[in-house]
Amino acid sequence: MSRISMVSCAAVAVAALAGCSGDGTTMPEVDDDGTTPPASDNGDNPPAPGGGGPTAALEQQLRDCGLLEGGAFNVDFSHPQDLCDLACFARLSCEELDDAFCGSGGLCPECDLFECASGDMIPGRDQCDGVDQCDDGSDEADCDGFVFVCGDGFVVPLYYECDLREDCPNGADEMGCEGTEFECGDGSEIPAKYRCDLILDCDDGSDEAGCAMLTCEPT
Repeated sequence: MSRISMVSCAAVAVAALAGCSGDGTTMPEVDDDGTTPPASDNGDNPPAPGGGGPTAALEQQLRDCGLLEGGAFNVDFSHPQDLCDLACFARLSCEELDDAFCGSGGLCPECDLFECASGDMIPGRDQCDGVDQCDDGSDEADCDGFVFVCGDGFVVPLYYECDLREDCPNGADEMGCEGTEFECGDGSEIPAKYRCDLILDCDDGSDEAGCAMLTCEPT
């Protein structure tokens, strides 16, 4: 599952960012300016806010609606369904966007399924994953830019690249990834691309320290 697709689970992420996780663990406190103080000084600063591309468009929309405040915001758009979600979000009112990120979600059902050329339907996440799910193989067509080519005929979703796990049989997706890790305050590591994406990946929440935060309350 790619990062932006996890927006359907945003209520859990918001609850964690607001001060508690699903198991009741206290998360990093929030400063008066709406940001989270760094849990440790490991030399990894958050990405600068206002980056380009799809992330900047979504960030501006959330800020204009008063749903996002504070520091940097970064989401990995590397799956066709992500672009479908983004196009859907752009059509939503601020109230609907609030529900999508802070409430029940489910406002973009057209992005949950992929229609094969034959008319059959498969889960949207199965598109461009390197495995033919459609009998006609149409789910793996036109996937340039959304897959990582391992070699020897294997491909994996692009978001598997440099995620600290070898998904290619030959491990090619983790080659040349030195320096793409983020060290959490407790010494564990996560992919740096997960930094400032509104999802707590470090157990201590340090990957969201100094980053933008949703302003909604947990539901």
